[in-house]
This record gives sequence, structure tokens and C-alpha cells, in this order.
Amino acid sequence: MQLRAKVRVDEVTRKAAQTFDVEFSGTTETAIAVPPVPSTYKCGVLVGPSGAGKNTLLRRLTKRLLQPGASTPVAKHAALYAQLGRSSGTSTSHGDQHRVDIAEQLVSGLGIDEFTSGLDRLGGCAMAAALRRHMQAQGLQNIVVATVHADIIPFLQPDWVWHTGRQELQTDIPQYAIRN
Repeated sequence: MQLRAKVRVDEVTRKAAQTFDVEFSGTTETAIAVPPVPSTYKCGVLVGPSGAGKNTLLRRLTKRLLQPGASTPVAKHAALYAQLGRSSGTSTSHGDQHRVDIAEQLVSGLGIDEFTSGLDRLGGCAMAAALRRHMQAQGLQNIVVATVHADIIPFLQPDWVWHTGRQELQTDIPQYAIRN
């Protein structure tokens, strides 16, 4: 898949190009490989650095994307909030609202961008394990998460992982004995 972006070249872009010793005509092109994922799976992960095409692939591979901030405020969902690894629904941090957004909007075919980015690493791994348990309990399919954090993979236990930096599909994901 080829992505093309065109910007107006002005004095600022000329100076930026000159500063980095780059010739810039105002157009950039990027090739993004589309992973050969199976048509049916429980969960997949797009992992890689920022700017590597995760969001573009997420839009291509899923039916709809999580809408951040479109859900009910955290405090109104104490029970739902608790299912996602938190003991109370009184906090209103960005990470907490992200948990509720996922819980309220989670359906088969959903793409979740910046999965766990608003959480500390321990919270991110706990969220991944909670999401795995919830997907199993609800029988959800074709959920894809995009993240820069590979540490969540063992906790999420996906069917496949696409490494955007290496453009490599991994399907032999080790299954760890994680308590449900």
C-alpha cells in the first residue's frame, strides 16, 4: 500500500529541510506492507514505532475504530471499570477513561489504537490480560490493537503479531500460563 502526502513548501519547510540537509519537494511517499492475516481470529497486534503505519493498517484491517472520549465518564461505570483491572471508578485520569472507552465500545471487529499508551507499564500489562479475559468470555473476534509497547503481548496472548518495523508476521506466539 502506498501512502502519499503533499504539503505546501514555504519558508519554514525550506529551512527545516536545509537544517536536516534534506531535499524536499513537498511530497512524500511511504510504502506500508499489509500483513497476510487470517480472515478469522480472536485478537491481533500491530506493534512498532510511531510513524510506522499502525493506524493506517488498523483502519484497513478492522470494521471500526475505538472512539476515544466518546464513552460515559468513568464514575458512572464502577462495575465495568472493575472488570478492566481497577478497584474503583472514582479516578478520571486519561488512562482510566481509555479503559472505559474500550469496555463500552468493545465489539467484534474493533480496532484499538494507542492501546495502553496512557497507562504505566504494569497497568498496561494488567489491561492486556483483562482484555484477553473479556474477549474470551464474550466470544469476541477480529479485535486488533495497535501499540508501541511489545511488553503487553504475553498478557494479551494474540493469535498474530505484525511487527511494523520488520514487516514480519508472527503467528507462533508463546502461550504463557496466566491465571484467568
